[in-house]
Amino acid sequence: MNKSRKIILISLFPALITLVVIVYFIMPAVANMNQLKDDLKVEKQAYSDTQAQVESLRNNKKLLKEVQELKDKLAGFEIKVPSEDDLAILLVDMGKFSKSFNVSVFSVGTGAEKVIKIEDPNEPKETKKKSTRRKAKETEAEVAPITLSTIPVQIKVIGYYPDVMNFINALENYQRRITIDSISIMNCGKETIRPKVEVQISSAVYKLTENITENNSDEPKKEDKL
Repeated sequence: MNKSRKIILISLFPALITLVVIVYFIMPAVANMNQLKDDLKVEKQAYSDTQAQVESLRNNKKLLKEVQELKDKLAGFEIKVPSEDDLAILLVDMGKFSKSFNVSVFSVGTGAEKVIKIEDPNEPKETKKKSTRRKAKETEAEVAPITLSTIPVQIKVIGYYPDVMNFINALENYQRRITIDSISIMNCGKETIRPKVEVQISSAVYKLTENITENNSDEPKKEDKL
């Protein structure tokens, strides 16, 4: 082997070593680094998705809590203002109150149901007066989703004054909303120190009715047969 070939081989040896290092060490390291970058992106995306799911669960939990609170409020409102007359429960509880406070319920009477007009506070008030015919047409066209009614209840009780006041207080704090309109008190006993009194209580309970309207506008019209 001549001298020139030796020089060429010696000069190529570092290049071969460099090529081997690049192929067997640097390129796998670069590939591993790229793989690590891809894995890091996947992990970041998974972490972001997990955070979004956690936030969604928190929002859902908060929403469920709000829904439950709303259900509880509606349940309480249904007790205060039921959708049916259902005065039997009131009469039973009234009998319990009379025994607890040592008063006698002499009579209980109810009056005709009266509808309470519900006005929309967001509806603008018109300055001009509408004609009776126009009002009637608007009343027929616009039906409120609910109807609030009041049922007058006349109660007459006999007992000692403090006991009667406790009975009235129990009615005012009753689970169903009762409005005491007026109280009329008369002496009915012969005792002068602590006479019994006869009390006429004019009160009212409330009833909420849902109005279900049938919309027949979507029904297909029938064609007349010739």
